[in-house]
Amino acid sequence: MKTHIKESKTKTYFKFNNEFFSTSHNYEDFNFEKLNIENLQEQQSYSLKSEISWREIGDFDSLIDAKNAYVLILIEERLQKKLEHDKFAERIEKEKKDAWLSLAALEIIPATIENLRIVLNHLNTQNWGSWVLPKMSIGYLARQYDCDGITATTIELDKPISDEENGIQNETMFKIGGKQGHLTKYRRL
Repeated sequence: MKTHIKESKTKTYFKFNNEFFSTSHNYEDFNFEKLNIENLQEQQSYSLKSEISWREIGDFDSLIDAKNAYVLILIEERLQKKLEHDKFAERIEKEKKDAWLSLAALEIIPATIENLRIVLNHLNTQNWGSWVLPKMSIGYLARQYDCDGITATTIELDKPISDEENGIQNETMFKIGGKQGHLTKYRRL
């Protein structure tokens, strides 16, 4: 039998053999409730009758086979999303590293918002005891903090800088990392 699936916030619905069933989202729950569309609220009845959001998952002989297949589909989709996320994270890390390496090659780093962001990102990944601070066109102090288990790195410039594009005017104190509510006198980059 062709089987279709539709999910709501609280239930998974199956259209199997032209009948409607519901079950919980729990992968291990194989208790199906047969639904009588005429006894449902008008909105729920309309939602189930509508073709919108129904997803065909194949031909199955039983609801249990259909749910098992659907669970496998969900697991595969989550694995695929994780792989995509991991590739994205790797690309971002490579871009950060490349940006840092190009700045580190300079004798003196111009003090711009983007360059501060790159320097702070790099320092935030290093233990402060191993820091070798680069020279910048403006003198500065950098510090690292533990904000309830999340590392934050701050920089205080000797002179203020501005960046209209980022809405920054005459500021000297910036941070990367940490939790919300920590180090509030610093501008988050």
